[in-house]
Amino acid sequence: MKKVLYLLVLIFSTLKCFSQTPDWSVDPTSFENTMTAKGIVKIDHEEIRSDGGLVAAFVGGECRGVNSLVYNATTDRYFAFFLIYGSSGEQVTFKYFDNN
Repeated sequence: MKKVLYLLVLIFSTLKCFSQTPDWSVDPTSFENTMTAKGIVKIDHEEIRSDGGLVAAFVGGECRGVNSLVYNATTDRYFAFFLIYGSSGEQVTFKYFDNN
């Protein structure tokens, strides 16, 4: 999980998906490990500059964390802050949903 954390701190690219708000949720009691991550969302090399979007972390097809983008006035950027649940050695991928 530590290796994945270093990758998550970097800017991660995502794909726009779904047409209606997805039902992304996670059951924290199913996992013994957690990690925190922070990142921005870029689509086609353009940083997302609005709130209302959802970002979710997945291992395979299972949601392991989900949160909305949050504006930070100090940096003038929108960030996704995560608590991601899982086990050592798992590869985490991300999906983005734009509510706008």
